[in-house]
Amino acid sequence: MTQQIKLELVNEYGKPSLLLTLDGRTAALAAEELDELIEVLGLLRADLTSAPEQTVSKAERYAVETNTEWHVHQNPLFDGALLFLRHSGFGWTGFGLPSEQIDLFMEATTPPSEWKNNGTRN
Repeated sequence: MTQQIKLELVNEYGKPSLLLTLDGRTAALAAEELDELIEVLGLLRADLTSAPEQTVSKAERYAVETNTEWHVHQNPLFDGALLFLRHSGFGWTGFGLPSEQIDLFMEATTPPSEWKNNGTRN
């Protein structure tokens, strides 16, 4: 039996929180508690056998951040670069780019103004 989850933003005692209701039980989560829940859910989701799609679908809706903060770090234990992107709702998420994929990433992020006349990238 599937339970319906109800989510509502509330301003309880002056501090915004998320009111979560499931099966008649309610919990109010502050931003810090919600961050922890999102992190735990993401880690658990990664272990489920039905993995998220491997390709980006044009039919899906995605949480897109248009003014992204980012940082790149080097780690001597990883042959490549660690790319961290910040989403205003999800926070920082890290991605390891192996050294053999960095050139492909750089090519994919080249602005269209730098493409050759025939429409291909440099």
